[in-house]
Amino acid sequence: GANGAPAYAAVNGVVYDVSLSPAWGGGTHFGLYAGKDFTSQFRACHKDQVTILDKLPVVGKIKS
Repeated sequence: GANGAPAYAAVNGVVYDVSLSPAWGGGTHFGLYAGKDFTSQFRACHKDQVTILDKLPVVGKIKS
């Protein structure tokens, strides 16, 4: 996210590119820094509204 680098965030095992999302300007979102799994934070804020993520490009999946 910073200095033109991509910013990625994972939710429910899916990795999203948040680089162009205005909500993730500079790779941060309400004090969270991209590059981590934010499943618990997402659920706490948005419950199960995963459709919020539909507009973001998927760049990978986390293997368990």
